[in-house]
Amino acid sequence: DSFAKTTAFIYFSSRFYKMEKERAILEIFKLNKGYARTQDILDAGFHNHYLDMLVEGGEVVKIKRGLYRLATVSLD
Repeated sequence: DSFAKTTAFIYFSSRFYKMEKERAILEIFKLNKGYARTQDILDAGFHNHYLDMLVEGGEVVKIKRGLYRLATVSLD
């Protein structure tokens, strides 16, 4: 019973931690008018794996190697 509670805590803590990182990365995009470079993400101390996850989730669009934009940014 104690093991199950500990395991559940670790699972939910890690999910929360991941969500917080993704939220912080999205904030970098917002500060740059919806655009960011891979280097911006790395310079902020995040692994580019989180950027890939945001692309897979449809929140971020890869424009070209090293350049991304929020999916909600209009191309007008």
